[in-house]
Amino acid sequence: MYAIAHGTTALAIKRVFPDAPLPALLVAVQAVEMLWIGFTYLGIERFTTTQTSVHLSFLPYSHALGTGAGLAIAVLVLGAWLGRPRIGLALALAVISHVLLDLIHHEPDISLLPLAGSPRFGFNLAGAPWADLAIETAYGVACWKLFRGSTPLLFAILILNLLNAPLMNPAPAAVALVSAHRWMLPTVILFQFLLTSTLLLRLSRPSEGGVA
Repeated sequence: MYAIAHGTTALAIKRVFPDAPLPALLVAVQAVEMLWIGFTYLGIERFTTTQTSVHLSFLPYSHALGTGAGLAIAVLVLGAWLGRPRIGLALALAVISHVLLDLIHHEPDISLLPLAGSPRFGFNLAGAPWADLAIETAYGVACWKLFRGSTPLLFAILILNLLNAPLMNPAPAAVALVSAHRWMLPTVILFQFLLTSTLLLRLSRPSEGGVA
């Protein structure tokens, strides 16, 4: 899913685990994506394009279910070792949430294990762009409601979801640009993460009642 869906997941986890720092949760929900960005810049993982679409055709290391589970277990163990098991649990749930949400969103490109030949899964919500937009927006609103966020936060969530519409159904010219400049897609995803995290942090503070 897109950055705002993962970011609002952090808000929902924050409500359930109020002691968990929201900045850490926002990083944790995107830890897998940060791996993908790094691997894509390095050429370890890659994407392909057609005239009208972009396909994440090879991301077996960053987005494997085994990778998400392994990172989550590591965070859980670290939290217990530091004497903060509940925060460790919150961060572990944040890490694994990314792969689980992407399993719904992606084509069958989510590997079971971080191996090139591992079986791949995906329910391909992205294949129906308008349904994708509606479901991701509804998910963000549900997380906002659980978080008990402010009205400005809700507006930001709605706007950020709407801004994803051109990415969900890209114009051929945009796809051609991404194909010609292979660094562009991971850079756009990185920018989305930074923008989304910054807005959620700024707009969530008044609603947290001192539990940040």
